[in-house]
This record gives sequence, C-alpha cells and structure tokens, in this order.
Amino acid sequence: MNRLISLSGSAPLDEVHFRSARLQESLSENSTGSVFLESDSALLNADDFLGKNCCLAYETREKTKRYFDGVIVEMEQVSMSSVGRCAYRLELKSWTWLLGKNQEFRVYQNKTVPGIVSEVIGRHGHSSVRFSDRTMGAKRVWEYVVQYGESDLNFIRRILEQEGVYFYFEHGEGQHTLVLADSSSTHQVFPGYANLAYDPASQSGRLTPEETITSMSLKKSIEPPRHAHTDYNFKTPSNSLLVNSQGKAESYNSAYEVFEYPGEFENEGEGTHYSKLRHEESQARQQTFNASTSARGVATGHLLNTVCKDNPALSKTLLVIGTLITVHESEPEASGGAQSDFDCQFEAIESSQPFRPERKSRKPQVKGPLPALVVGPEGREIHTDEFGRIKIQFYWDRYGKHNQDSSCWVRVASPVAGKGWGFVAIPRIGQEVVVSFEDGDPDRPLVTGVAYNAEQTVPYPLPEHKTVSGWRSQSSEKGSPSNFNELRFEDKIGSEYVWFQAEKDYLSLIKNNSNTEIRGHSHSLIHGNLIEEIKADVSRTVLGQLSQQIDKALHLTVNDDVLAKVQGLLGLTNNGQIAISTTGQCSLKSQGSTDLDAAGNLNLSTSAQGNLKAGSSLKLTAGSSLSLNVGGSSIVISASGIKFSGPAVSVNGSAMGGDASAASPSPPEAALAPEMVEPPIDPIP
Repeated sequence: MNRLISLSGSAPLDEVHFRSARLQESLSENSTGSVFLESDSALLNADDFLGKNCCLAYETREKTKRYFDGVIVEMEQVSMSSVGRCAYRLELKSWTWLLGKNQEFRVYQNKTVPGIVSEVIGRHGHSSVRFSDRTMGAKRVWEYVVQYGESDLNFIRRILEQEGVYFYFEHGEGQHTLVLADSSSTHQVFPGYANLAYDPASQSGRLTPEETITSMSLKKSIEPPRHAHTDYNFKTPSNSLLVNSQGKAESYNSAYEVFEYPGEFENEGEGTHYSKLRHEESQARQQTFNASTSARGVATGHLLNTVCKDNPALSKTLLVIGTLITVHESEPEASGGAQSDFDCQFEAIESSQPFRPERKSRKPQVKGPLPALVVGPEGREIHTDEFGRIKIQFYWDRYGKHNQDSSCWVRVASPVAGKGWGFVAIPRIGQEVVVSFEDGDPDRPLVTGVAYNAEQTVPYPLPEHKTVSGWRSQSSEKGSPSNFNELRFEDKIGSEYVWFQAEKDYLSLIKNNSNTEIRGHSHSLIHGNLIEEIKADVSRTVLGQLSQQIDKALHLTVNDDVLAKVQGLLGLTNNGQIAISTTGQCSLKSQGSTDLDAAGNLNLSTSAQGNLKAGSSLKLTAGSSLSLNVGGSSIVISASGIKFSGPAVSVNGSAMGGDASAASPSPPEAALAPEMVEPPIDPIP
C-alpha cells in the first residue's frame, strides 16, 4: 500500500501509523508541526518521544523526497477507540524552539550579529542543530551587546530583526538547517518547481501530473512612506545624526511618518543604513500574495514563478514567506486503500521587494540602576581612556574574567563637566559603581555614582562621625591607606573645622587678591625652608608683641633706606662683635644721656677734623694717664704730675676741674623667645 507520508527519526515510530499533519513555516519563525498518529498500543511512553527527532517525508512530482523535520516537544494521547486503538498527537518544533527554554545574562563584544548567533547556537548540543549564514549586508561589528534576562531565542531573534536579517529552515532527511539571509538574491527555487501555473479551475488535493495554484489573491495595506531616525554619539556631539528614508507616497498615506530615537547607530552612514532597513521593514508586507495549491514543492524561503495567462498582474517572481501545509491519510479499512489529501496555503511577496522581519521580539529594559565592579588589567589600580571611561563587570556576569575585556568602555557621569573644566574623579579598580542605562537600554551603560560596601568602606567611622563630610583620595600606584590627599568638613555644632592634607606638594595660584581673616590664633610649622619673593611692598601691623628667634645667622640686604621708629626702649644684646660701616655720614643723636662703656680699649679715630664739644663742661678722666698730642707738642697728665713739652709752653690759671663721670649705660632687656609651634593634630586619626 502506497502512503503519501512516511515517518522516520530517533523517536520509536515503529508502532504508530500516520493519519494527518498540519505543518506551518514562516520567515523568522520557528517551524511548527502537529502530527496525528494511531497505534494499537495504549502504553506509549511520552518520555521515549520527547526531545527526539521526527521527520516526515513525502514525494514531489519530480519523484524526489521533500522533508519536514522537527524535534518532538509535546505528546498527547487524544483518544482511544472501542477496539483499543489510540490516537496520539505529536507537536514538532524546529530545534530553535529549544533556545526559548532558558534565560541568560551574557555580554558579547566586537562581533557581528551573525557571529553572535553562531556563538549562541554553538553552545547547544542538540543533535539537530545546524546553521548556515548566507547574509550579505549584516557586517557591522557591534562593540557591546548584552543578553539581559532573556532566552537565547528571544535574544537572537531581536538582534536579527535589528539588522534586518531573517531566517528560515531547509529540511533534509533527519535534519533541518537554520539559514540566515538578508537578500532575495540568496534564495533559489525548490527543485522542479521553478514555475507554477495559476489555474482556478483545477482541484486541489490529489496528486496529478500537473500541480497548479488553485486560488490566489493580492492584499495591499496602508504603511507610512517616510521614516526618520536619529541618535547621539558623545564622540561627535555637535554632529546631527538625523537621517530620513522616503518611499513612494500615495494620497492615502502621504501624511504619515515614523520617527525613532534612539536609532542605535553611531554615525550618519550607519544611520542611513538602518533607516533604509526600517523603511523596508514597513514595506515588506504592504503588498502580499496569498494562494492555495496542491503543489508539494512550494516551500518557505524559496522562489517561485507564477504563471497566469488570464491576469498578467499575477505572473510574478515571488519569494515565499510563509506556508501552511495540511496532509491527511484515510484509514485503509474505510476505502479499500489509503487515500491522501494534500493542500498548501502560502503567502509571498515579490522577490524585488526586500523582506525584513518585523521587530516584535522585545528588547529587555533595565528597570533601574545596577551595581557593578570596576575592573581592568591585572596589577593596575586605575584603567581609563582619554574620555575618562572605565571598564566594569556586572554582578550578574558569570562569564567575565574581571579584567579589561569584561565590558566596553563605559562613560562616567560627573557633577560638573565643561569644555576643559569641571570635576574629575576616575573610579578605580575594585570600587563598586552605580550604573544607569540610557533609555533603559542594557547595551548603553552609564556610570552615575560610586557606592561603599563592606570591603570598600567609608573613610570616617560611622555613625560616630556622621557630621563629617569631605573628600579623601588615595595615592596611586601602590599607595597605603596613610597616603592620601584630603579636604574634610566637620559640621558638629561647637566643633566645626576644615581639614586639608596634601600628601606631597601643595601648589596654588591666585591670579588676583588673597584676603584672609583669622579671628583667633594662626600657627605655622615649616620643617624645611621658607622662601618668599614679594614683587611689591609689604605692610604689616602688629598690635601686640612681635617675638622672633633665629638659631643661625640673619642676613639682611636693603637696597634703599632702613627706617625704624621705636616709641620705647631699643635694646640690642650681642655676645660677639658689633661692626657698623657706612660710606656716608653716621649720626648718633640722643635727647638724654649717651653712655659708651667698653670693657676693653675705646678708640675714636677720624681721617679729617675731629671735634669734641660740650655745651657746659667737658671732663676727661683716666685711671692712669691722659695724653694730648698735637704735632711736636704734648701734655701728659698722670698721678705723679703734669708734663708739658713743645717748642713753647704757656701756663695760665690756677683752678682744677673735677673728675669726669663714669659711663654707666643700662643693659638692654633680653629678647623674649617666640612660642613653640606644634604640628596640627588630626581629630580623626
């Protein structure tokens, strides 16, 4: 007995008989088949069938085999007859259906979409997995793509839809191959079915020498003729990325435009490409052909030339985008032999119209900020680029290696950012950062904050120092916790202070005035040198006492006058010599007494005239002798008498003068030592 359908596969099919099937395929959809079987056994175990391969084969008019292959994903015992026969339903799916049975978080970097799809399906070890990439235009290398809490199936479908890539299946004996395509030029006719006549008078369902299309209709719908897209690229912020695609406008659709943001592109060239894809997506199903046929070689993903003598408008080269095949075999007992019915309903578009899959696979949105870890090359403490971007690894990432390959470069938000000005603090490797996402897109992370945790703790113990705020850095690389710069504020009432620490140098530039008012004391402790250069005047007022101590020499150079005014005592104490030298006049004037007292000799000498004048009396007293010498004349006064010598000597008078008063200058008061300065003590050690 000849049967239309034969069954084979890894499932135990020896005890079943085929009765009917409903086989459905569409571009960018899983293949689906409902197969109804009969068996004399009511004890078929579903566990022996599920996950196994089942292949239906039927003969075409060219006497070749056509196959529909799938994985059994569901089995149901639907009925049992009075004579003990059981009816079963097997649900077949393409192996890609299994990709929808997981949920994953994973990062893909620097790959094309076909490359990502190949990697995803390569991880599935099902025996039915086969894959063929026939794309021609999906060459963009995506820097960063995230599979975020979604199945492998949803993930690959949505990225294929984004790129305008569709898929279909080529069935063989015991296998089916996933084919990626993006151009009708890669499609071929099914062997033996290059042309198919449209003959509405023919009957469908019986195998006849001439298979025909029995019914055919043309459907047209309203779609927007214009598409506009834009995006933003921080590397070219001033460049507009707005692009437009314009199709043929009719009176019924000319008012409509679709505008999308973000367009998920980085430059105008990419934008033009994606705008074209979006326009082709809307136009792909604007005009479709729907037909019924008895032909067994009409297959999704293949070309077909229709021939209609009565209506040339229906004579087209079509791309079949969907098929629904129903097959039924009657029981041999009912008619003396098995009778088979075959019908195929298909949907097609003109092959000149590019097909693009509808973007209906949902892209997950991140509902809020996520924590992540700053990562980078081993041994580094800071890893960044010219934009201050960093690398991160999310805590959901099971596959990242906590290094510079864990993510793309991620921008870091700043409290202030301007053209060459603003605030910069690069998050360091090991820190926890808070990551937001532009428009909730997992492919577009943006670091918006940094958070402390049990390992990355606060610099000031809490809640003890809850009134303290500030900023403390840490020296890099290989700085210890004690190596840092810091600016800190204590706001506890009555204990307020500002603390500043420069770990090494403190450099400042004030381009105009500096005004400081200190209402208490000011203490400075300098362990090295103090070097100051003042290019104008110095004016200093001390209302109290000024004390200075110099342990070594004091060198003072004045290129002009030195003027000092002292209202009280001016005292100068020196344990060594005092030398005063001037190239001009030296004057010493006192409103009171002037005393000179020398423990050693006292010498007064002048190269010119010497004058000693007293307004009242002048007394000279010497303990041993007093000598006056002018030229060859001299007077020597000693305790033994007075001796005159000279060319002529005259003596007059008889009175004697008293002794001169001894000089008794008051000693200067000792200088007060300045207060010792202690280094500042950190209130939070």
